[in-house]
Amino acid sequence: MRNVIAMVLMSLAMASTAQALTFKKGEVLGSDGKTYEGASPEQMDRLIEKAKRSGDRGGVTGNNVFVVVGEDVTFVPVDELRGKTKDSQISAIGDAVVQDMTGNPDITYAQVETVNELAEQTGMSVRKFSAAAISKALMPT
Repeated sequence: MRNVIAMVLMSLAMASTAQALTFKKGEVLGSDGKTYEGASPEQMDRLIEKAKRSGDRGGVTGNNVFVVVGEDVTFVPVDELRGKTKDSQISAIGDAVVQDMTGNPDITYAQVETVNELAEQTGMSVRKFSAAAISKALMPT
């Protein structure tokens, strides 16, 4: 009986340890023992510095695709891209970057491309477009 209790206690201890090491999709463990989305602050600083030095603004780290834009790093879990076409992968990564930069989960990369194309066609700066003109251009017909 004593052996059974010891085995149960060991099993419980191992189960709680395994649970402590379970991460959500895209999370990583930092050297400080904390959990971070995409990368720890130290890793993000290194990615930003490398991008500044080399001009290499994207890649894969761990199980995430990353893109550096200025001082921001956007991460997309590789699992979210697996099985998609190349165009769909680019769109998913672009959407994540745009949404991180704007803080708006409803804006897509395709919408930003449309506004940029309008600016090119009209010769106007994107900043000069009114909110109404942009909304009208992005509304499906």
